[in-house]
Amino acid sequence: MKHSRRSSRIQRMAGSLPSRALHTKRCGKVATGTSGIRRASRPSPPAKVIAPNDDDPFGDTDGRCYERGVEELAAFDAKTWSAFVDAMRPGVAASKTVEDGAQIVCERLSTGVRNVALARIYAIVPYHELPADIRVFVDRLAATAGVPELAPTTPVLTLLGTHGAKSDWCDRRRSTGHKGIPLVSAAFVEAIPMLSRLLKELGVDLAWLDAAPGVFTRRLVGGFNGVFHADDARSARDASGRLVIPATEFVATEGIRTVFGMGGANPDGTTLACIVFTRELLSRAACDRFTSLISMLKVETFSSVLNRRLFSAPPPAQ
Repeated sequence: MKHSRRSSRIQRMAGSLPSRALHTKRCGKVATGTSGIRRASRPSPPAKVIAPNDDDPFGDTDGRCYERGVEELAAFDAKTWSAFVDAMRPGVAASKTVEDGAQIVCERLSTGVRNVALARIYAIVPYHELPADIRVFVDRLAATAGVPELAPTTPVLTLLGTHGAKSDWCDRRRSTGHKGIPLVSAAFVEAIPMLSRLLKELGVDLAWLDAAPGVFTRRLVGGFNGVFHADDARSARDASGRLVIPATEFVATEGIRTVFGMGGANPDGTTLACIVFTRELLSRAACDRFTSLISMLKVETFSSVLNRRLFSAPPPAQ
């Protein structure tokens, strides 16, 4: 009986070890607490997320903050996903711009979940607030739509953060086709299947683009987060019969299956949207669980949004 009580006490004490000790255990070492008690190694339970600490806020140096059993989005439940999102929170909160915070989120998604091929975050920004490089790109795109000059208040779906399996996907400045998309009219948006589907599923009425440009995001204000879901990128089609993800070569080469997104607006109307390209099949219900990510991003970058600290300065020339 005494031995049983002593074992129970040791287990309780071992269970209260700090997260640094747990991190050491995951790296294949024997962890000890401050009392010097040695933890016996045992199989890690699946889908258990390791809480971060001040010294190591993102967990393992390989970019994962959870135990090795969780490698697919489908393996996350509400509790483990919440812990995964909370591990990003300190870094996002410390970001000086919305772009910096968005990049942290994209990197964590891309490196922290094996089946995420590419993660991107966009913001709907008035044309006059765009950096010069994005403005040049948007002007060129608008010209192809027969719009020679954009109004200062024209809303532009602007790439803020990106990270994926290829180096060119890890810097928004290297993007060749998605730096910014001017939302000049409902017809222009409808011509881009994924963009059209994304905005509609986020609750945006495209008719507002023609009726009252610049105010169409208001329906998202008030804490509502919408979800975009294309169950299988190889075959998902819109109401017109078009592939929702028309980049068939990208889909085939990277093995893309489900593509999902989530978005919502800040009180000032600035809308943030995250799009995730995965290599696994996910149901709509599973994707609904992930909306806390965009909520966290909105909360932790709210001050930057209010002060219009949207974009980071370009890196120094080499």
